[in-house]
Amino acid sequence: MANFEPKDRIAIENYLQMGGGYVLNFNNRTFSNFISDSTGKDIDDYGRYGEGSKANRLRKFFKVEDGQVVGKLLTDFVAHRQETDQNLTPEIIELANKVLAVASRINPPILGGHNSIDALKPLSNDTDGTLLFEEIRLSIGRNEHSAALDRLHTWMVHYIRNLLSKNGIEWNDGQTLDAIFNKLSKFYRDNDYCESSMSATILKGIGKNLTEFNHVRNNQSFAHANTLLSKSEARFICNTTFDTVKFINGIQEKVDAEKRRVEIDAQRKSNLPF
Repeated sequence: MANFEPKDRIAIENYLQMGGGYVLNFNNRTFSNFISDSTGKDIDDYGRYGEGSKANRLRKFFKVEDGQVVGKLLTDFVAHRQETDQNLTPEIIELANKVLAVASRINPPILGGHNSIDALKPLSNDTDGTLLFEEIRLSIGRNEHSAALDRLHTWMVHYIRNLLSKNGIEWNDGQTLDAIFNKLSKFYRDNDYCESSMSATILKGIGKNLTEFNHVRNNQSFAHANTLLSKSEARFICNTTFDTVKFINGIQEKVDAEKRRVEIDAQRKSNLPF
């Protein structure tokens, strides 16, 4: 959830012209496309963001999504209005600056790292995942990617196991990172959650990369008394892993959205008076 003060929310709603249920000059189609392009989220997922006007769905979006996602969207909204509004009065410009200040506060820049690192941010009730994330982020912020490799490998095991359990897929403690990832990848590919054969092929190939990550973790990280990997290669491995997680998060959101739609539709049918 993005944390707004009441004055922030007023400035944002005034700037986005949300009175009457509208959002700037968007119609339903362009609104959905804009949010998808900016954040990768589906604002038409009524199980997550509700139904109704564009303004009401956007308000729910602000409540559901974290500061990184909301901050990015607010920044893009400002850029859109600057490009399309032919009547930018001093008052509107002042509101724009307030919105950008909120966006910067809730989505601060990552120092010494890759923006996709925030894809690793776990759910608020995931204590182990949160501790691992903070240690990884601290190392990346100090530009010490080699020191992050061990914790990143552990985080990935924790992450993939959680997704397997969430999707009803069995796993056991003895399986390596690549083995459990291959189970998850197969589930996504077999159920057509990849939009292209190329994405499905890349996803399948990531399992081979994670086989090598097991070796790096055991022989070139702080997991043992090893000689560390060079900074440039450690950075490459970290950033590639962050982008992989970001892509997986997007696929899992499709799975979750489909489940929510099925559950809501089933509930609606059960409530019919005939």
